[in-house]
Amino acid sequence: MVLAGTAWAYSMGDADSTVIFMFLPPPATAVPEPASLLLLGPGLFGLGWVVRRRRQRP
Repeated sequence: MVLAGTAWAYSMGDADSTVIFMFLPPPATAVPEPASLLLLGPGLFGLGWVVRRRRQRP
């Protein structure tokens, strides 16, 4: 098992034939906070309500 962020080298005898393998950690992904999701839901609902209300007016 190779851990992320580790590096190791393999040599066939002399310095010219050394191969270095480097395993970098995967890029971090942003995870939204629960509070921002709780604010996003009512915001989208309110926006939809305003658009619907404007369409119903003459």
